[in-house]
Amino acid sequence: MSFSTPNSPNMDFIITVGDNAKGEVCPIWPGHPAILHWGLPDPALVRGSYEKQKKFYLDIKNQLKEKIRTLANLIKYIN
Repeated sequence: MSFSTPNSPNMDFIITVGDNAKGEVCPIWPGHPAILHWGLPDPALVRGSYEKQKKFYLDIKNQLKEKIRTLANLIKYIN
C-alpha cells in the first residue's frame, strides 16, 4: 500500500466501507489517523433486474453521501 509506507503523507482519517472489510487487519498508518468503518453492502454483488441493481446502487450512493456530509460537518465543528 503506497499510503502506509514510512514516507507517506499523514492521513487524518482512514475509512473502510465494505461489509467484508470489517475485522480485517489495517496497516499501521503514519500519523495515527482515526479509523472508521462504514459497513455497507457491496453493490457489485447485487443480482436481479437492472432496476433492482440501479436502486441498490443509488441507495448506497445516498448513504455514502450522507455519511460524508455528516463527517464534513463534524470536522468543521471541531476545527
